[in-house]
Amino acid sequence: AGIQPPRVVQQGMLRALIRLAWRYMVRNDPRAASVLDRAQICASSNEMPAELEAKLLLARGEYAHRQGQIERAIEHTLRAMQIYERSDQQHPLVRAWGSLAMLYGQAQDIDHALQYAQKVFAVAKLTRVDPETLAAIELNLGVAFFWRERLDEAIAHYQSAAQIALAAGLQT
Repeated sequence: AGIQPPRVVQQGMLRALIRLAWRYMVRNDPRAASVLDRAQICASSNEMPAELEAKLLLARGEYAHRQGQIERAIEHTLRAMQIYERSDQQHPLVRAWGSLAMLYGQAQDIDHALQYAQKVFAVAKLTRVDPETLAAIELNLGVAFFWRERLDEAIAHYQSAAQIALAAGLQT
């Protein structure tokens, strides 16, 4: 058995691996998979704080999403959400809800997509939520309604997304 680095070093390494995995995912770099695997090994071999476990789950969820594995992405994101609910961390919890709204929208599960979208929209009335998140949720709801041939509702969500994007000066 080798010498184990101190816990703080292990946690720092896990944080760095998660950030690196996100950067690779954003660039569609295939190295994201091996970095996530290494992060999982690091997390599994040590007791990590819940916050890091949730961040790793969100990264794994995003990777699954980018691989077209929506159900797996939902599983990882739900687990991260549960961790954030227990820790009472509002900002990451809202991010998890937003991700779930988008994932369920892509899965054409309108009821669940609306459930999580409404949570994000309720928080957005009280505090700032990134307009990119709000616009993306609206777009995904529009797509979900479109595929269900509920065109009036789809158009309403598309228009809402456009209004949010224009008001925030978002670029396409």
